[in-house]
Amino acid sequence: MKPKPGFGLSGYIISRKANHWWISIRYQVPHIEPQKREGDHVGIDMGIAKWATLSDGKYIGRDSRIETKLKRLLERKDFYYRQLARRPKQKDKEDERKTYSGSNREKTKKKLAKVWSRIAEIRRNYSHHASKELSQEFARIAIEDLKIKNMVRSAKGTKENPGKNVKQKTGLNRSINQQNWYQFRSMLEYKMARTGGELVPVDPKNTSLTCSKCGHLAKENRIDQAKFRCQKCGFEENADLNAAINICKVAFGG
Repeated sequence: MKPKPGFGLSGYIISRKANHWWISIRYQVPHIEPQKREGDHVGIDMGIAKWATLSDGKYIGRDSRIETKLKRLLERKDFYYRQLARRPKQKDKEDERKTYSGSNREKTKKKLAKVWSRIAEIRRNYSHHASKELSQEFARIAIEDLKIKNMVRSAKGTKENPGKNVKQKTGLNRSINQQNWYQFRSMLEYKMARTGGELVPVDPKNTSLTCSKCGHLAKENRIDQAKFRCQKCGFEENADLNAAINICKVAFGG
């Protein structure tokens, strides 16, 4: 198919982030509607301990090598933040005689930017690979319609409505951000559309509290973060897997 006049390279942007140069190329191509695919479907539950749980019983997560690398980078990031806290901004000539001068502060900021860039690169790369594999394996995928921005809203709240369990919520917010849920879903969405698949958002309400076997809903069903036991029929399962099965049923029936 020959492109219509006007299609092709339409612009580019060169930018620098941390110690890397990037080029973003805008290329116009004719719109071709992909043919709808037929095939297997699956539900996905996003988690903290286990990155993603599929309703068919499989788990997706970064391997130990990548997790170890990320852990070391995060520790280095925290170290540089502590250094910045000890290195005040340079205000006048008297500050130049201090042990931690403004120039040292700038050096630390550059090191911190490089670490953040590397962390983002590793997370983005994994989201690309995971979303690509899923979009190729399944024709339809159901995923929780999570409001990420609301979930990671400041745990401290406001003066009028101060937050509760701030320390625990802050830790949860940090974990959610580290999992890259929003980026992963965005990549999965466009890759499913590009390959003729379908991504189905599902209301996450009660998916983790409902028994996937008998449908009984109760808070007591969720024993803890990892274990699910139905108080009515006695069905036991990993909590994330039970939720993934419910997500799949809501989207596709069964």
